Amino acid sequence: MRRLKGQLFVRQYPDTSLIEIGVIDHDGRLAADVANKIAEVFESDRLEVKRRQTQKGIDKLREDQTQQEEQVRVVQEKIERLRKELGVPVMGTVKMSDITMEHLESQLSDAHNLAITTEARLNEVRKLTPLQFRNASSALTSDPTVQSLLQAPDGNRNKLGDPEAGFGPEHPRSSR
Repeated sequence: MRRLKGQLFVRQYPDTSLIEIGVIDHDGRLAADVANKIAEVFESDRLEVKRRQTQKGIDKLREDQTQQEEQVRVVQEKIERLRKELGVPVMGTVKMSDITMEHLESQLSDAHNLAITTEARLNEVRKLTPLQFRNASSALTSDPTVQSLLQAPDGNRNKLGDPEAGFGPEHPRSSR
C-alpha cells in the first residue's frame, strides 16, 4: 500500500469533474494498468453514487405524485359536492386526475427515453480511443474549462508558427 501511495498521483481540474490519475513505475505497462483500474473503479463508484441520487429523486417524485393525487382527489370531491349543492350540470367526462396522470406519464416516458439515450452515448464514448475521445470531447461538453484545455495544444502550435520564420537568409536552417 505504501509503495502504491508513493507511485500514485491524482489531480482534479478546478471547476470541472475531470480527474487526472497517474502511476509512476519502472514497468510502464503495470503503471498504465494500475492507473486504468483506479480510473475504472472511481468511475464505477461515481456512477453508482449518481444512480443512487437519481433513484432517490425518482422516489421523491413518486411520493410527491401520491400527495398531489390525494390533494386532487380531495378537491374533486369538494367540487363534486358543491356542484350537486348548487345544481351545476356536468360538462364533459374527463376528470382532472386523468389529465394529471397523462401529463405525469408523459414526463416519466420522456425521462426514461433520456436515460436510455444517455446510457447509449456513454457506451459509445467508452469505446473511443484517447485521441478519438479528445476530438469528441468538445461536442460532449460545453464546460469552458474543458474547452480551453482541449484548445490549448492547437493554440500553442499556432503561437509557435513557422519555426524558420525568424531565420535570416544565411542561416543553415533557412529555407530561403
